[in-house]
Amino acid sequence: MLARWYKEFLKEKETGVNNDYHRQLIRYTAEQKKAAVDHYLEHGRRFARTTRALGYPCQELLSNWCKELAPGQRKHSRVAVQFSQEQKQKAVIALCSRRSSAEDVAYTHGATRAVLYKWKNELFGKDNTMARAEKKNLDLPNDKDQLLSEIETLKEQVRRLKIEKDILNLDSQKIIPRKL
Repeated sequence: MLARWYKEFLKEKETGVNNDYHRQLIRYTAEQKKAAVDHYLEHGRRFARTTRALGYPCQELLSNWCKELAPGQRKHSRVAVQFSQEQKQKAVIALCSRRSSAEDVAYTHGATRAVLYKWKNELFGKDNTMARAEKKNLDLPNDKDQLLSEIETLKEQVRRLKIEKDILNLDSQKIIPRKL
């Protein structure tokens, strides 16, 4: 077998072509490279889509061509931002005691709406009703505006404190193992 491998090696060295057992190296013309990079840039900047549409090249090769022919235009994936537990808790508290939309709260805290609700479910559980916002009583008379605004502010503070307390209670339950 060793003698056979040696003969194949010598043949490859002379001709520059791989033997029949291995895939031959494919050489692409400059026009093919440019066509592939143009397709990539014009059709959503997806390597797999370009490879499927044209039938060539592999994604790694296309990536190299993009670096060579269109530097800086390649699509890069976003790096996930890591939030601390404290940041998550503040965002959930703001979500549960909000006066604006969940989208606005998410934007303020640098997250998405879906992530906020995910954090809320992680902290409270899906079926837990602790963090549900209380309905505001809007039947109060309007002639005592300053007093009413103070009452609303106090209710908001109470609601925020209840949510914080619930989060702290849940965290302490997760940390301290219970005896069975």
